[in-house]
Amino acid sequence: MRFRLSLLSIILIFSSYLLAGQTFAQCSSPVTYTNTGLHTFFVPAGVTSITIETWGAGGRGSTRISQTGRGSGGGGGAYSRSTISVSPGEQLAVFVGAGSTTEQPGESSWVARTEFESDAIVLAVGGQSGLDDSGGNDPGAGGSAALGIGDIRFSGGNGISRGGGENGGGGSSAGTSANGNNATTARPSGATAPSGGGNGGAGGPDTGNTSAGLPGQQPGGGGGGGERRGSGGPGFGGAGGDGQVVISYTCPTNGGTIIDDGAISGETVIEFNSDGTWTSPEGLVEFEVLVIGGGGGGGRSLYGGGGGAGGVIPQSFIDINLGPNPGLPAGTSFDIRIGDGGAGSTDFNSQGQDGESSIFAVGDPNFEIIAGGGGGGGSGTTTSDDGRDGVGPGASGGGARQDGNIGDAFDGSGNDGGEGNIQTALFGSSGTGGGGGGAGSAGVAGSIVGGNFFFPGLSNGGNGGNGLTVSGFPGVYGGGGGGNATDNPGSGGSGIGGNGNNNGTGGNGATNTGSGGGAGNVRGGNGGSGKVLIKYLNTRILPVEYLYINAEYNAPLRSGELSWATAKEWENDRFEIERSINNVTEWRKIGDVNGAGYSDAPVEYYFRDSELPVAGGNIFYRLKQVDFDGTYNYSKTTAIQVEGLKGNKSWRVYPNPTSGYPFQIGLLDPSSYRDEPISLRIISPTGLYHFIQVNDLRSMGSQVGDWLFNQPSGLYTLEIIWGENREYHKVILRR
Repeated sequence: MRFRLSLLSIILIFSSYLLAGQTFAQCSSPVTYTNTGLHTFFVPAGVTSITIETWGAGGRGSTRISQTGRGSGGGGGAYSRSTISVSPGEQLAVFVGAGSTTEQPGESSWVARTEFESDAIVLAVGGQSGLDDSGGNDPGAGGSAALGIGDIRFSGGNGISRGGGENGGGGSSAGTSANGNNATTARPSGATAPSGGGNGGAGGPDTGNTSAGLPGQQPGGGGGGGERRGSGGPGFGGAGGDGQVVISYTCPTNGGTIIDDGAISGETVIEFNSDGTWTSPEGLVEFEVLVIGGGGGGGRSLYGGGGGAGGVIPQSFIDINLGPNPGLPAGTSFDIRIGDGGAGSTDFNSQGQDGESSIFAVGDPNFEIIAGGGGGGGSGTTTSDDGRDGVGPGASGGGARQDGNIGDAFDGSGNDGGEGNIQTALFGSSGTGGGGGGAGSAGVAGSIVGGNFFFPGLSNGGNGGNGLTVSGFPGVYGGGGGGNATDNPGSGGSGIGGNGNNNGTGGNGATNTGSGGGAGNVRGGNGGSGKVLIKYLNTRILPVEYLYINAEYNAPLRSGELSWATAKEWENDRFEIERSINNVTEWRKIGDVNGAGYSDAPVEYYFRDSELPVAGGNIFYRLKQVDFDGTYNYSKTTAIQVEGLKGNKSWRVYPNPTSGYPFQIGLLDPSSYRDEPISLRIISPTGLYHFIQVNDLRSMGSQVGDWLFNQPSGLYTLEIIWGENREYHKVILRR
């Protein structure tokens, strides 16, 4: 599918700085998190399923502070694993638990769609620590698989008590396919972990007045017990090993070479060094392109000029909108052509050849981004001593031979080549070639130093112009080639363009950076070929981008008021509102709100929860955003706190008086109900009654309200029967 530019905003961005400290990985999978604390994982483009492995941290071995004697070992961390569905661009919170250094357990390690452990989708608990000053008989238990979250779970190994004149060793963490091993009766030694786990730390050696236990290994090994003897200081237990999280996935292929899949950095960078096709992620709403043309070839001469740099053209495409649908549709592809570098001259009568242009979206006149090829450098005769001009957008001109003219940049968008220089002396002449223009600066003129008419000085070839750095893209692009001289060849620009060489061939321009080739006496160096780089934030391919999500308690109405807004939507069918009471593990759908479908403007939403529990408590909410194809993502979790209703009965009916809608029945005392069958009888003012058999505790109120809604005003009696119990409530119906 070809992409058209009809409703696309284009902004041309040039920048002269490179992001400091940015690293690039062709494929990050598996991503291993070993540093403790909170991290963010960005789902790469094309990835819809990931495998998450978590190891809880190890418990500390016991410490002897006020008592003499030996200590026991700490327990190892548990392991949990699940394979889950994800959406490209989605962000997941990753938490790596820290090994314990106190009597507290090692921390859990987990992954969630929010920044809260309570929302974890995979979790492994840490091992328990040995108790201090307990006589060495209270080792830490391994982390329990039963307390974890995951499809596959294993428990950590237990530490062991001191005994037989030895300190207790720590239990190992669980492995990827087996429970952790307990420390053995050999006591000082920590347990050896199964495959993938961390070994337990050994108990402190039996030397000196104090003896510290050894730490458990990462991931999740339990620490060894410490020892204090006589008047010595505390014998500290070894710290538990830190936890670990590993996320694995199949790396996508969409053309080109993935320099960085964005799993860690959040930004994908794709590189093309040869002709090809890039297929964009579905729903991509913003991306950047860097197009680099081929460099020009160097001239041939003792005084030849260096080749000019290819153009370096960055462009950003934002707020992509095709008709009513924001973002790029599935299957959108872009053709790419990479320009070759120009050949260096092998003939004194011919300049170096020009580089070829590189093109993004070849053949589409509405969308083409073209970076021109650099001009060739001047060679050794008066018919070839001029540097050639750049031949497309951004392209720089080649450097001149000693008495030629510099090559001009194309349309003023690149940089000119450098001038040559000539000095005629009594015994002949010496000369210099100018450097080729670079993408970042003009080529430098060749020079003659310290000479006069009778005694020519040293000849220095001109340096090529500097290359260019572009924000967010790795590397330096488009250095000019160095000019030649009888004594000293010029250097390529920024060390990227090929050097001149007065004894042989000119240095070749750096491959795939669009650099010009240096001049040479035997032959000019070849210009470097071009390249195309594409960059986008992973988060810009999400179907829904939230601006905010809020929940507030409306005390007069006794309702939960949810409001949220989206910045952009793509194929958003609906939001399902889910609620959980006093925990975040028992979620229940309580309503739907239709989505906007496609939108690149802010959209606000609202939902009222009027069926809050009678007993009150902490009420948690989250949004399940569902696409047209059924795929979904969860929002962050938000919460309100609700007070309980007062009463001296088991059940509460409200509001009272009522019009029939809304009407609710809730338990004031949950302990009074033990899953008995429930039936309702509504007695009218005339003595007639209506009988209801309850199938769902949550729908009792609405069943009564539906019937009351069609009845005349008056005083009704509601009889609630459950098991051997019954309770009566007066209900005032008003119109």
